[in-house]
Order: sequence, then structure tokens, then C-alpha cells
Amino acid sequence: MKGLAGAILGMAVCLPVDVVAEGGVEVIEREASFYKAFIEVDMETMADILADEFLYQHGSGQDFDEAAFLGLVSGEAVVVTRADVPDLRILDFGDTVVTSGASRVEGRIGPDPFGGQLRFVNVWHLEDGTWRLHHRNSQFVE
Repeated sequence: MKGLAGAILGMAVCLPVDVVAEGGVEVIEREASFYKAFIEVDMETMADILADEFLYQHGSGQDFDEAAFLGLVSGEAVVVTRADVPDLRILDFGDTVVTSGASRVEGRIGPDPFGGQLRFVNVWHLEDGTWRLHHRNSQFVE
């Protein structure tokens, strides 16, 4: 399964997982697409991944709905150049899957570089045959 997760993501992102339930495998693919879209600034894919009622709770205490999040990551304000996810946990509840773990991220906010370990929790829900990201919470820990 580790090879599958790595192959799904390819280049700069890695999602190794040992044992995953059926819905979790599809979510791993969507999770990989989320990070890849972030790095490549692929807003079409990102918009397809996010649920209409998406909510991102940032470690700073700010909340971003779908439109605000897309606006934040679509330009030069926040640029992610690397996102490795060596620690991914999956809880599969049928049509809802929760992913959590740690990722190493690098990039810049405006002209200022950033990097470090990010802890996150993502809540995915199956809607009309497609896994959508409904909620994300993340915080830098170093």
C-alpha cells in the first residue's frame, strides 16, 4: 500500500499508508490531489475537491470558507512549494472519512519563506459518488 500512495502523489508529496479501508483508499487519492493542487495552484482541481460548505480553521484562529480559502491559495499571498505527508491516519466511517497526521511544508507567505511541521485534521464526506473535503484544521508545531 505504501507504493500505491507514493505513486498516486508522485513528485513532491508522499502519503504512505499501511492498511486502509475501502473508502479510505479513494480519500487518499483525493488527499494527494488536494496537496498537489495546492503546490501547482490548480484552482479547478481544488474547487472540485472542496465542498460548498468547506471550512478551514487556521492555527492563527482565523476561519476561511470555500471562497476565502480559494482566494487565499490562488495567488501570490500563500505559495506552497513542498508538502510531504509521512504521517497519515485514516478513520473510515462509511460515507465520512477523517484523515489526520503531520506534514512537512515549505513555501512563502508574500515574500517571506516558511517551513515546518504542520499537524492537521481533514473531514471528507462522500457526495453523489465524489469525496469532498468539508473541514480542515491545521497548526504549525515547530
